[in-house]
Amino acid sequence: MNYTYLDCLAIFGVGGAHPGGLQLTKEILSREKIDETKSILDAGCGTGQTSAYIAEQYQCHVTSLDCNKIMLDKARQRFSSLHLPIDVKQGSTENLPFDEDLFDMILSESVISFTDVSLTIPEFKRVLKPNGVLLAIEMVL
Repeated sequence: MNYTYLDCLAIFGVGGAHPGGLQLTKEILSREKIDETKSILDAGCGTGQTSAYIAEQYQCHVTSLDCNKIMLDKARQRFSSLHLPIDVKQGSTENLPFDEDLFDMILSESVISFTDVSLTIPEFKRVLKPNGVLLAIEMVL
């Protein structure tokens, strides 16, 4: 058994391990102009708790990305049980598997600090539409 931190979060079904939890995310999202026309990337979606909330609350197009297969399996199970049409992709924020100017918003919850920031931030900029919004709820030193 050689599990990583992310594997353990997924195996134990931890839905939100970021600072402030889902409640902080809900507060931040409530201040944004989100409707059914928006396209949102949940970068580092984990088990899909936030993606499911966004899809249910705002009825917009949600794409969930994570590099951890166990997390994505849990997210897919969640989305299927809730009958949510969320696109799920496995990949890294350091090399996003998306075209340019695709998303109106990117949400990153305790993800960037675990990546090479010099690669992740330019990738976020590349896939955000002009005037797109990056919401980063991160741990910092």
